[in-house]
Amino acid sequence: MESVANILSVSYPALTELSVSIAQHIDVTEHTAFQFPILQGTRWPRLKKLSIGCGLSLYPPPYGFDSLNPPNIHEKARLMASFLERHPTLECLRFRGYDSFFPYAGCIPPNSLPILRSISVSYFMSVISMASFLPIEVGVHLHYFQGLVTRECLSLLAQLTNLRRCEVSVPPDIVEDFFQSIPFLKRLSLNCTRSQRQRCSYTAIVSSLAPTAATSLTLFLA
Repeated sequence: MESVANILSVSYPALTELSVSIAQHIDVTEHTAFQFPILQGTRWPRLKKLSIGCGLSLYPPPYGFDSLNPPNIHEKARLMASFLERHPTLECLRFRGYDSFFPYAGCIPPNSLPILRSISVSYFMSVISMASFLPIEVGVHLHYFQGLVTRECLSLLAQLTNLRRCEVSVPPDIVEDFFQSIPFLKRLSLNCTRSQRQRCSYTAIVSSLAPTAATSLTLFLA
């Protein structure tokens, strides 16, 4: 039977925005994700915005939830890279699901997405950082980023001078260094969650916030 993704590709070739999600009341587990394999054989020449919600698997069998061994991870990265290279018109990417996006090295080719301005990978905010998947050649065009920032990201962040807005999760021990890396940001939403080993006070966290050009600041401290 033809997949939903292929039907959409054939029936709606002029799409500029595509947003797909699963209703919250539907019981979707790691092993019953709705198959929405758009990465293989689909193309929307005018696509500007792609938003994928939870409970959707973009990867065709056998590259599903249980395929986390290295060969399958590399194949997932290849499938994603091929899809992105076919859609150079993308300006906004938003991923919310466990199997909608695997941010591993090579999944975003350096020569792809020349006009990408926004990327959001919220599911992985506490798992995998932007340094794992975002090449500088793509990152320099971004105006908005949502995701996890680790110490490995700071040198990359400092080069993304077109960034104007971030919604990020940052470990408390790098907050000061993080702020020093992004003096050009205008709007910042910062999630700073202490682990059991990180007993620093909220006062210590806030006092480490270095001056920036930001005109809007939202803090979530836990």
